[in-house]
Amino acid sequence: MSGISITISLLYCKRLQDRGVGADTVMTVRYVLLILFAGTVVLWQRGFGSVDTPRQFMVLSAATTVFIVLPLYAYQLGIGRTAPLTAHVIRALGPVFVFALEQLDGRLHYSLPTLACILVYSASVILSNIAHGWTDKSVRGKALQPPLAASPAHCD
Repeated sequence: MSGISITISLLYCKRLQDRGVGADTVMTVRYVLLILFAGTVVLWQRGFGSVDTPRQFMVLSAATTVFIVLPLYAYQLGIGRTAPLTAHVIRALGPVFVFALEQLDGRLHYSLPTLACILVYSASVILSNIAHGWTDKSVRGKALQPPLAASPAHCD
């Protein structure tokens, strides 16, 4: 669910940035909404779970900022400056990178079926984005061509 949420979020954040909304605004709104949602969950469950002291809360908040918020902000800045096709390819390769990093954790075991599904998914997304880019380019090229009646060869 986390990967799906991040992918959907980044997809819409890219669209917002393409329309002129900056990464700082996108990230601010994203995390304010996340904090409100988390606060609602805390109130609903009447507690912080395993966070027992203000010190633990501060350490968790600092770690969240350093390891989640700042890297996603840098990623958001980068995605906002790339071409749409490049952004889609980077997003499509996200599961491949996660799978590779999971192999560094000794508690997780390599799964060939999972790797195969990830590779098929990533390849499908990349190929569909390339095909979509070619389609858009050919449609734009046809739209820019003048009508036949206006061409000099047909003005006789």
